[in-house]
Amino acid sequence: EGSTNPKEMMRLMEQGFIKTAVEEESNLMNRDTKPKNFMVGKDSDGNLQLKGIDYGTACAYADDKEWETKGLGTPIYMAPEVLNKENYSFSREVYSMGIVLLEGLLGEAFPKEIFRFPWQIAEFVVKQGIDGAFREPPSFENLLKALYPKSGKSKDKMTEKEKEKAEAKEKAKEKAENNLSHMGFDEQKKTFLARLIVDCTKSNPQERITAEQAAYLLGKFNEGDYEEYENLKNNTDYPQKAIPRSIMNMISSEDEDTKQQGIRALEILIKTDPSYIETETFKNLPKDVVEEIKKSDE
Repeated sequence: EGSTNPKEMMRLMEQGFIKTAVEEESNLMNRDTKPKNFMVGKDSDGNLQLKGIDYGTACAYADDKEWETKGLGTPIYMAPEVLNKENYSFSREVYSMGIVLLEGLLGEAFPKEIFRFPWQIAEFVVKQGIDGAFREPPSFENLLKALYPKSGKSKDKMTEKEKEKAEAKEKAKEKAENNLSHMGFDEQKKTFLARLIVDCTKSNPQERITAEQAAYLLGKFNEGDYEEYENLKNNTDYPQKAIPRSIMNMISSEDEDTKQQGIRALEILIKTDPSYIETETFKNLPKDVVEEIKKSDE
């Protein structure tokens, strides 16, 4: 929320995943990640900056502990394991951010014309899920088909109520397609984002990508590198060109908290791929930042 410019919005989404990765590294689980819990401001250079607000449901988290949900969160953004009141891990935060990304692209992740009540969203997520409804080959068109499935009946065999539902579903899909169209993304970009959303919202938490991976993928997307999703996802075959601009903006901020958040984000990025240390952008960082990061890596 807070930006209608596609490029700005995608940079904010990247920052959202970076923030999620930093929270995981800090053993902080938000448990209610959603657009309303983000605030968009500007740094000293006038760049849009995303900050998290309202940590009322947050808790300390460690990988060696199992957590059982207490119904915390907002249904639209809750992972299936949370809705099922099962033990959950930090992966629930990645799922929530995947829904936030989907909502940013379509306007609504679960349109009110189809999902009139929160329990209908929960039922869809638990019984089928986005990945369960998704069909190959990967594309945003197929993702939309999963979210807006057509009835198997022909209109002449439908009841009036069924016709109303079918029409509402078609209108909702058309609205989503228009929102996506306004983003100005070509098919290659849309396919990249569709795959990213599905990988973030897998029904099985063990199959979801990590927040670091998602941040890395969106960083490459924002740099214009979106041709080979799987190669990028597996972090092979592609040399790192530069530290993502969003992290550089955070590190160069005059606000000390923002600067430290950027440094922590870069530390996580380097743990994911040490070759970032060899990039020109790293070498051009202020000496105190370079020394702090190298010291933490020892």
